Amino acid sequence: MASGWSLLLIADIGGYTDYMRTHRMSLAHAEVNTAELLEKVIDAAQGFDLIEVEGDAAFLHRRADAPYGDAPVELTLQAAMAMHRAFHLERHTSRTACAGVTAASRRRHRHVAQRRC
Repeated sequence: MASGWSLLLIADIGGYTDYMRTHRMSLAHAEVNTAELLEKVIDAAQGFDLIEVEGDAAFLHRRADAPYGDAPVELTLQAAMAMHRAFHLERHTSRTACAGVTAASRRRHRHVAQRRC
């Protein structure tokens, strides 16, 4: 089994629990809004493949040539900026413009790990 490096990225919507709690009477509406936000964030991370969605978080990865240096940092910054823009554009559209969604925020985490193919 060959090994290599992967860049791991977790995109998480901050305020999700409070948002769902305040919208418990219209959970379907809240879930649709969250799914739309997360979908835009995932789509914006070009070059990254989706591994899993869990609630308000998406786990993505892409192959990396090396764990150190400028390349992983640049890829992360590009993805983070694109995800940030996509999140805020979607958040302010009429489809998701309820009070709870505008209070949401987005968090992301990056890690480079060795993988086995």
